[in-house]
Parts: sequence; structure tokens; C-alpha cells
Amino acid sequence: MFAQGKAGIPLNARFSDVRKAVRNGERIRDHGSTGESGVLDVITPGRVDGKTDVVFGSSCIQEVRFTQEQVASLRELEVEALN
Repeated sequence: MFAQGKAGIPLNARFSDVRKAVRNGERIRDHGSTGESGVLDVITPGRVDGKTDVVFGSSCIQEVRFTQEQVASLRELEVEALN
């Protein structure tokens, strides 16, 4: 939380408002996280022009919903490859 405050990010900020990747000069929402986080869509962060950015990742986003009946609903969205 110290680093978040130091960076000027409010403690109640939404994850999608903070995590962005730059593609063709446009900041887009970051769609994944590192594998250690246990996410379905893994990306690899790195440094680009002195700033943190996504340097490798998949080109498919999976939306998974778990219901009370414990049935998973899966929807895949094709996105521009980050590789």
C-alpha cells in the first residue's frame, strides 16, 4: 500500500483503472496478471522506455463465471496479440 500511495494511486482505485498496456500510443486495459497470481490469462510485465508495460502475453481472453450450481460458463474473446 505504501508504493500505491507513493505512486498517487487511491486505495479504492479499481484494478482496471491502474493496470494499462500501451499499444500504438494508446493506453488499453491490462487483461491479465502473472502466473503466480493464479489467473487464467497470464501476461509478462517488463520495462519499455523506462516504464512498466506488458512485454508478452496471450491473445485470447477467457471470461469464466462460477454459479451457485458450480457450473462454469466460459466465453472467449479474441484480442490483438500482445506478443
